[in-house]
Amino acid sequence: MPLVVSMIFGLHPAWGMLTVPLIGFVTGFGWASFGMLVAGVFRSIENFNYVPGIVTTPLFLTAGTYCPISALPKWTQIVVNANPVYHYVQLVRHAVFGF
Repeated sequence: MPLVVSMIFGLHPAWGMLTVPLIGFVTGFGWASFGMLVAGVFRSIENFNYVPGIVTTPLFLTAGTYCPISALPKWTQIVVNANPVYHYVQLVRHAVFGF
């Protein structure tokens, strides 16, 4: 399926694209584990609203998905290297555009 979608959007198909579902599964398993941790820690369902605003949104905004991290200040680039979403984005990019 990833090869078909890549051809529709004009990307040249690469064999590494076949690893994207596996990378997505492992990353999804990690986020599910984080969700289980949060569910075990919070006592009330109203507290779950804090997680997307405080944790998830900054992780996705600084992952290098929307803009390259080379455009960020040097101290921010160091902090972004501790971001797990950044490493997921890099894995998918290398799988799609070549290892």
